[in-house]
Amino acid sequence: MLLAFLVNMIKLIVCDCDGTLLNSKKKVDEGIGQLMPELEKRGIILTIATGRNEELVDHYIDEIGIKAPYITDNGATIHRLHQLEKIYEIPREYNKTIIDILLELDVPFVYFAKERSLLYRNSDFFAKRLKPFFDRKLIDVFGKDTDVTNDHVFKITMDFKSLSPSVRSETVDKVKKLCPQVNFGPGEGDVYSLNFIKAGKGNALREIMAMLGIRKEEVIAFGDNFNDLPLLKEAGKAIVMANAEEDLKALGYEICGDNDHLGVSTYLKEMLGIKP
Repeated sequence: MLLAFLVNMIKLIVCDCDGTLLNSKKKVDEGIGQLMPELEKRGIILTIATGRNEELVDHYIDEIGIKAPYITDNGATIHRLHQLEKIYEIPREYNKTIIDILLELDVPFVYFAKERSLLYRNSDFFAKRLKPFFDRKLIDVFGKDTDVTNDHVFKITMDFKSLSPSVRSETVDKVKKLCPQVNFGPGEGDVYSLNFIKAGKGNALREIMAMLGIRKEEVIAFGDNFNDLPLLKEAGKAIVMANAEEDLKALGYEICGDNDHLGVSTYLKEMLGIKP
């Protein structure tokens, strides 16, 4: 009875991308294409909430056929049909403090601002993930003498692969102490991201719900990592992938299949009674 009630209530489905809607080869869950026309018939909207930039997710938006607003940059930006609708900037007085700490660690990082995107030291992860930026010449080199004082920064992503767990933790604590109005934590693998404190996926989801006139109990969300936790908390029903971080699964959320075996689309088809 509860499931039937929930199904009738659902108006919005929000999915993380990497590790959730995308498989290990970074391909969209193959069942989503079949699912979209049926969702449209039922008046159910499907959208995404990702740590990726617009430039790294735009082709997925077109492939899936998403028309609704979608969350990018871990909630620092919201786009609709490839147009920026909302941006949450890091306070500019924090810029130099954060960058100086990262330069002292000498770790690869990429810095996204309204004015420009800059990369300091490449890494295997960035070389692969930022390929569309390189291909479109949308990213420049960050030098040690680069002046960041007046940039409107909305996300900084860093590759902490070379740092021990203790140094990672110390760095996060140090930045948060000096810059209390930021979210800073782990994302995919060894990558950490930093945004304005109001820029999480949860706050962005609330913004989209307001745009669409949708209530919390009408939302179902899927995720696999701790940067998805604010998103999961804001949804009426939260689903965690079988391939999710063990500590996230331990929180007691319902678990669906993994991202390499159509976890999202299989769950939705079963829940909505859609035949394969």
